[in-house]
Amino acid sequence: MKKCNHCGADVPEEESVCPACGQEVTEETASAEEPTEQTASEETAAQTDSEAESFTCEKEPETDGAEQTEDEASASGDEPQETAPEKKKPSALVWVIGALAVIAIVAAILIAGKKSAAKLDADAPAENGVTETTDENAQNADDAESTDSFVSYTVTQDELTDEVLAKVVASCGDRDLTNRDLAFYYWQQYYTFVNNYGSYLSYIMDTSKGLDEQAYSEGQTWQQAFLDSAVTMFHSMTAINLEADKAGFELGEEDQAQLDAIPESLDATAGYYGMEDGLAYLQRVFGPSVTVEDYVAFVRDSMRASRYMELLVEQMEFSDAEISDYYDQHAEDYAQSRIEKIDKPMVSVRHILVIPTEQNEDGTYTDEAWAEAEQKAQALLDEWKAGEATEDSFAALANENSEDPGSSSNGGLYEDVYPGQMVDPFDEWCFDDARQPGDTGIVKTDYGYHVMYYVSKGEAVFWFEAAKSDLQTERENALEESIREQYPLTETLENAAIFDVQAEDRAAANAAAAEAAASEAATEESGTDASEDTAAQKEADE
Repeated sequence: MKKCNHCGADVPEEESVCPACGQEVTEETASAEEPTEQTASEETAAQTDSEAESFTCEKEPETDGAEQTEDEASASGDEPQETAPEKKKPSALVWVIGALAVIAIVAAILIAGKKSAAKLDADAPAENGVTETTDENAQNADDAESTDSFVSYTVTQDELTDEVLAKVVASCGDRDLTNRDLAFYYWQQYYTFVNNYGSYLSYIMDTSKGLDEQAYSEGQTWQQAFLDSAVTMFHSMTAINLEADKAGFELGEEDQAQLDAIPESLDATAGYYGMEDGLAYLQRVFGPSVTVEDYVAFVRDSMRASRYMELLVEQMEFSDAEISDYYDQHAEDYAQSRIEKIDKPMVSVRHILVIPTEQNEDGTYTDEAWAEAEQKAQALLDEWKAGEATEDSFAALANENSEDPGSSSNGGLYEDVYPGQMVDPFDEWCFDDARQPGDTGIVKTDYGYHVMYYVSKGEAVFWFEAAKSDLQTERENALEESIREQYPLTETLENAAIFDVQAEDRAAANAAAAEAAASEAATEESGTDASEDTAAQKEADE
């Protein structure tokens, strides 16, 4: 199997088109790894853990002292963590763009989980993303407001009659959102949320309970929160499509080809997971009332809204003065994110990190360790100079010797480094006005010695590109809001009917956890009885 470079889904080796998203899989980024039963949640957690352990010589943002800094948090010797700049509020269309990829996300969450639910023990997370109630989320459940008085929209399969499916949940313009299509909007909200939070999900909600059985906020369950998000997605998607109708906008041939390939792609994916066909797969993911035709229509609306917004955004123009003014208006925010208004292009560099080996009692490195690290760094640079002395040979040397896990597998490469991003010594070396491609040197930072190789200077100035992107996002959000205002939304949420596609997995996971707990308790009791018998026998012998 290989991985789709667009959505991450598993793709059979003989296939050139992803069965999940319908896009062509390129050899450049496709992975030949065999599929595992790792869930999307676990993949997210693994990525998070990997990032947390990665070395970074990026400068930490300043804090007001009220919160613990990451340096303080890692005072025990952990590697420093990268802190990403706070991002601007994304467009509401974030719920729209993932319509194709969501199938790839839920495949591991649901299908693999169903296969492995019986393997759970009392302490292990379920492979379908459902975990036994931990102490933390049990406490959250105790602290949450009781949901007894809340509305539940959950229905059984038998209750999903044609009459119920035809009920209107929301309307926008001349288009209605009925229960027949609500499942697509609703469950995409949930799957996207689960994928984003990964292994931290159990700290946010009680994954052993239904979404209508626990409070999201005062006066609202998680089910109601996802329903609200689903309706918001419908409003944005529909309003943009109505505006696209007025403009006579249509999807291109490539997008239409992706839509046409969805039924066949779903069948292929279903076959891989041992299911009858694409319809069975969709109904496992979204509920028993959905059809392939309805799903294709949903994806088409999603894709068309996304493409039309992309076109409108591409047509936006900003003068240099507007971008500069935007930065100045948000200078304090950018300063906190280490984005300085310095008119120097971004650069690409390679480095080999040599970390001192011995520490003093206070956690600092010993003088002897620093000296040894410096000698090793110099020896590596001398070795490179005595060889081919090319960028490729430096990259190979970095792969073999660098102690930076964040770049040791890509030849020590850091691309698009911007002024102020790295710690001062590293930053000063990179942005020396005399620096030329091929320059080398040794730089000492708090992390160790860096054998440096200067690759190139780019053309883009980071503060300018960051401000331009944020300004564009702000204008895009405003444009999207103005389009929604032209097509008001009418809600009749009391008509909503939601089938709980997770109930089966949740029941299996909870049963397996209960069985494991009972087995553990029985083992402990048996051990206690054996100890008591031994003590009694010893007493009798005496």
